[in-house]
Amino acid sequence: HQDFSGKYCPHRTLDLGWARFLGMIQAELDAMDTGFVDVPMNSWYTNAVIWAADEGIVKGVDAKTFAPGADVTRAQLVTMFYRYAGSPTVDRSVLTGYTDAGKLDFCTDAFAWAIAEGVVNGMTETTLEPLGTANRAQIATILARYLSK
Repeated sequence: HQDFSGKYCPHRTLDLGWARFLGMIQAELDAMDTGFVDVPMNSWYTNAVIWAADEGIVKGVDAKTFAPGADVTRAQLVTMFYRYAGSPTVDRSVLTGYTDAGKLDFCTDAFAWAIAEGVVNGMTETTLEPLGTANRAQIATILARYLSK
C-alpha cells in the first residue's frame, strides 16, 4: 500500500517495526497449531507440550501463553502429577497442620493427593511452600516416588 500510494501506513506497524509485525503473525500461526503463541511448531518441546495440554496435564499461564522458559513452582509440579493420575477424589484432612495449605485453591486437592500417596512431603513440618520453585532434585524425587507407588 505504501509503495502504491506513497502514504506512511499502517503507521503503527511501520513505527514498531515490520519484523515485529511478522513475528506477531508467526506467533498467532503457531498458536493455531500448538495452542500457544510462545510454542513454535519447530521447537524440541512442541510435541510434549501439545500432548500434555491435550491430556489435561498442563495448561498455559493464560489462554494463549505457555511460558516454556518459566520456572515451575511446587504447586504446578504437584498439580501436573495429580492430573496425570486422573485427579482422584481426595481427603483434604491430610493437610491439617500445614499453615499454607489453602493459599492456592487450584492445588489444594493436588497436595492432599500427593501427601496421601507419599509422592511429596512438606518442606517443613508445617509448610508445603506451594509457590517455591521446584528444583531438579525435588522433581527427580517426586518422579521416583510417583513411579514406585
